[in-house]
Amino acid sequence: SATSFSFAFAADSRDGYSVLAAESRQMVTHSPVFGFFAGDLCGSFDTTCIKNTWEPAMNGNNSDGMLAKTFVSRGNHDNGTLSTWQGLWDFQSMATRVGATHYTAQTSDATYSFDYGNSHFTVLDCPGGGSNSLTSSEISWLDSDLTAAEGRGLVHKFVFFHGPPYTVTAEHSSDVATSALKAVLNKHHISAGFHGHEHITAYTDVTPSFLSGINNYQQFTLGRAGAPAYTVVKPTTWNSSTNAFAIISVNGNQFTVTVYSQSGGSLFSKTFTD
Repeated sequence: SATSFSFAFAADSRDGYSVLAAESRQMVTHSPVFGFFAGDLCGSFDTTCIKNTWEPAMNGNNSDGMLAKTFVSRGNHDNGTLSTWQGLWDFQSMATRVGATHYTAQTSDATYSFDYGNSHFTVLDCPGGGSNSLTSSEISWLDSDLTAAEGRGLVHKFVFFHGPPYTVTAEHSSDVATSALKAVLNKHHISAGFHGHEHITAYTDVTPSFLSGINNYQQFTLGRAGAPAYTVVKPTTWNSSTNAFAIISVNGNQFTVTVYSQSGGSLFSKTFTD
């Protein structure tokens, strides 16, 4: 079971494909075993855009290999017919290809999870955008999924969905976590959550001083893979008005999240212990 590996994260390209391509080319220099992209691929849901523009950009516009190992989820700008979305992907095969195990899905290629090494990864479908649009069945599935991962003894548990539980921009000030989602986030020790939706680069250790009802949630919002920038108007632990992506390096019971600019410069780094 691998205990030392890295993975990549980004979200929200929204027609800024040169930024996404630049970030992809930087991602591969860190040799991630796989990556995640948490929604808003194109300005509106359009399979031609996804296939002919987003996919090449996710591959660095030079077939750098990130596309073949990047797990994708929906945001509000990807809100089309579910079956059309599902027809674009085969994440179960991707999971097998990258060496993941225990792949399971509530909804094929939309809400799914898997293990890799000592870590568990859960991806939720969020075509409504904000975390408050997650369905009650998804939240129940998340609870069960995390319980099962705990039963298998996984050290780290990472979650990915479009809208962050704690929002800090005027554009999405009302898109905050529901009490049901908060209850699940509090029940399980989640190592970190990775989000987009807000076009910012930010990290917040979400406690009740930031958002009532959440005890302790390590939230990374990296919605700057090409989407137009938003302004942070509420407190964060750290933020930078920069296009960015993250590399998460797992090493035993520790993991380090490093945020990089599209040109590859390190902007922020923090190590956590589970």
